[in-house]
Amino acid sequence: MWSEGTIGVPAGNGKYTVVKYKVKLFDAPSEWGYEGGRASKIWLQQDGREVYCFERGEVTPLQTEEARTALAVLLQKYN
Repeated sequence: MWSEGTIGVPAGNGKYTVVKYKVKLFDAPSEWGYEGGRASKIWLQQDGREVYCFERGEVTPLQTEEARTALAVLLQKYN
């Protein structure tokens, strides 16, 4: 199952940075999931560029603090 959407990460002054995401999930935790969890693929985009990619292993490391925050939100929800 795929899930996709956006996460608004607080940027100060009442503004938010938008991080787009796509996550592919297993039905149950797997050795191929992120840290043995359900998320087998995670893709994050910020300002039109890829800021993180995990496809059964890290492909693109975290590029921004906003991406780090968005990843934490996704893992809490899906993994």
